[in-house]
Amino acid sequence: KSLFLNPNPDYLRKYGIILFSLGANAADAQVKKSYLEQATAAAEKLKKFDARNSLNYELAGKINSAQGRSKEAEADFKQAIRLDRFNYPRFYGELAALLIDSGQSQEAKNLLLSILKSFPKNVIENRKIIIMNNQEVTSGIANDISNWYYLLSLISFKENNAKLAKKYLDQALKLAPENQELKKYERELNK
Repeated sequence: KSLFLNPNPDYLRKYGIILFSLGANAADAQVKKSYLEQATAAAEKLKKFDARNSLNYELAGKINSAQGRSKEAEADFKQAIRLDRFNYPRFYGELAALLIDSGQSQEAKNLLLSILKSFPKNVIENRKIIIMNNQEVTSGIANDISNWYYLLSLISFKENNAKLAKKYLDQALKLAPENQELKKYERELNK
């Protein structure tokens, strides 16, 4: 109802995210399909309305990925990156994970190694915002970069290079030491 009264693209994107979340997590196949089709319609409307907003393509990429449409998802994530190369580092992780899942590990590896050069070590400190004494809000970039190293570790492990996989995992853990998924993977890697 609020979208009918106020067709604001931000609201439509949030509605699309809700539909995507409901669809991606639905146990029933018909319910999943219905929600994801509605989410697709919202994402396509957003892309037509504001073709220069990278978040619209990210949403479309996630929806296409959940529907098993890897090529379309890849195109959407690549467009999101073309539109906004540096403000949303998670786009690179989303694209790399999709590439790995679709058997394009070498392309994912090349992407991640290339983008790491654009995000030097001091970028994490530079992205922190001090809002008051003893309160700090971070941009989340440490988690994004940690995820890149984790994906590189997975690729290296698939390539039977356990030494390099451990090296990348160590770098991921330095950036996100409390990440339980990384700790679980570390235990498996050290078996």
